[in-house]
Parts: sequence; structure tokens; C-alpha cells
Amino acid sequence: MLDTVLGKQIFEDFVNNQPQLIGDNKQLEFWMSFIKFLKEGTNLQISNNIKESIFLNELTTGRNKTKISLIDFRKPKKNKFPKNTNPQTLFFIDVDNEEEQNRYRKNNSFIFGFINDYKQVWRDCSLIDKEIKVFRVDTTKTYKNWDFIKDYLLPLSDIVFIDNYIFDISLKISNLYEIIKKLSLYAASVKFNLTIISYIGNKEDINIEQEYNELKAYLNENNINCNLSIILSNRANKEHDRAIITNYLRIKSGDSFNFFKSSGELATKGTEIEFQTLTESDKYLASNDTLYSIKRMINNLNEKSEKEKYIIGDYKKNKLLFFEDGK
Repeated sequence: MLDTVLGKQIFEDFVNNQPQLIGDNKQLEFWMSFIKFLKEGTNLQISNNIKESIFLNELTTGRNKTKISLIDFRKPKKNKFPKNTNPQTLFFIDVDNEEEQNRYRKNNSFIFGFINDYKQVWRDCSLIDKEIKVFRVDTTKTYKNWDFIKDYLLPLSDIVFIDNYIFDISLKISNLYEIIKKLSLYAASVKFNLTIISYIGNKEDINIEQEYNELKAYLNENNINCNLSIILSNRANKEHDRAIITNYLRIKSGDSFNFFKSSGELATKGTEIEFQTLTESDKYLASNDTLYSIKRMINNLNEKSEKEKYIIGDYKKNKLLFFEDGK
């Protein structure tokens, strides 16, 4: 489950600004979505200098198996959290200084909300204001590239990219490579871990070392700072999901992510992409099930005598896959 750290200042502001049941529907929707998340969608760590509060008592009930605890939050050295911090943590913390706020966001790949912007941060990470959470391909419109995803992206430190056909030789530059570029440009503030899960092919004709070296060269040329690993499944371990999972987001495609030809024309005649926020507990659990399936696949491939055909790179650095194992 996601973790959330909630400071006293933001807690009290949120409580004191509870809207009337009859009034602005948007304000009420915002308030109710945040309280539902704090109770049901996250393990909540809350500042222990909060005095007794009726609202605090309310947060301890109906938690739907999530945990709540009081903590003494200590600012990390140089505003950078240690590597053993859960990569799926949201920080709504009491920091008033704008320069310090910027350092937190620059030095980490977490979601941060402060007293001056936490409401907008929640709107962004919950996608509550996004009228279109499902992007449908419309062949009557002109889409040139993957730039449209930038409005939905959230901070990230780890990516698991799953698509059995993403190494299609004629489409990988305009799709796989471009998507990685957009994720790096719009969502990554520090070096990130990228694990690509695909299918080796019916005749096992994909050369994993060649794909790794070509993509590595592209990353270097474009100054994309990431730790790359590739996992190619065989027929027995083939993964059927098509998704990009990051710290707080699951981007799910109805078909392969090979949307665009190199010319910018659509390569598909009909599919859709759904942007799912992991602040919704059912979406988080679905994402977690997929990651568990990937880990099981990796374990099976590791038992093969020719595992170098299927696995390359240090995939164990990807915290979405191996954080809970303490690796």
C-alpha cells in the first residue's frame, strides 16, 4: 500500500476547511476524496505533536486494513531521503520556505505537498480534475507523438514497462524510445530505474544484448540518466498485461504501446490508454498483482540454463519489483 506522511500544519488546515455538505460540489468532492484516501488508500503516518482531535479519532476507524501511526518526522539531511524509503510514499509536510520546498522536489522522486500547494498536489496525483482519464485514439484527429501523456505524469524513481511487441523494429524508436524520453523529461528529477518486460518472439528471434546496447546508446545520446534492465519472456512465461507502472501511476493500454509510425502517423486504428492513479486502492492492488506476476516470471527465467537470453541489466535495483524484499 502507498505510505503517506502528514504534517500538523496541513492536517489542521484540512480539518479547518471542511466544506458544508450543501455547497460547492467540487470542494466537497475534493475534501471527500482526500479523506477517503487518508483512511482507506494509504498507510498513514501523522505528526505526533497533534493534540487530541475528534477528526484524528475519525481517521483511526474504518481504515480497510490500512495502518495509522504517530511519528516524529525528522527532516532528512540536505532534503534527500535515504534509499530505503518506500518509493511509493507521499509527503504532505510542514515546510514553509520555498527554496527548501524546491530542494525536496529536486533531490527526490516523491510526491510532495506543502501548506501553499497541497490541495493542488492532491488534485494532480488523484487525477480528480482530469476530465479524460481514458485517452481514446481518434483517427479523425492528428496526434504526432507521445507528448500528450505529460499532463497525467507524476514523479517517479522506478518504471516497469510491459509490452510483448514494444521491440518491433519499425516502431520502437517512435514509441518505446519516445515514451521513455517523455517520462524522463516530465516525471524524473533524479536517476531512475527502468525495467522493460517483453516477449522474445515465437522463434526466439529478439537478441536481448543488441536491444539493450541500442537502447543504452539512445539513453546516453539523450542524456537520460537511468538504470536499464530488460526481461524477455518465453512462451511459457508470457505476460499478457500491457502497462507502464510507475511509483504512483499505472498507464494501461488496450493494445500494444506501438501507436506511432516514424512519420508521426498513427500506427493503430483503434485502442485506448487509461491513466490509473494508485491513490485508489483497487488500482494499487491491480498494479501490485501485475508486479507480483512479473517477479514470478523473473524467478522462472532465472532457473533456465540460458537465462542470459532472457535477462540483462540489474533489474534488482527496481524498487517497484524488489523494495519489499529489502534488496
